[in-house]
Amino acid sequence: METLKTFNIFQVAGIWKSEEIHTRVIAELLNPNSRFHDMGTAFLQKFFVALGLHEDLSETKAENISVETEVPTDTV
Repeated sequence: METLKTFNIFQVAGIWKSEEIHTRVIAELLNPNSRFHDMGTAFLQKFFVALGLHEDLSETKAENISVETEVPTDTV
């Protein structure tokens, strides 16, 4: 039985273990105001649907969402 190879852009780039890079890529895809894609809220909407939260996110709300990474919190 032949196994299919899967292409992994992160392995090819030698960054497959870099959590910070993955975080930035995911954050940018989810950002409806990204300067790197013109997809608007499409990725964010799909993410919410995958989480089962599609009823809570209208297009208007999604456009006003800010995506940030590595944000400090006041929790102990």
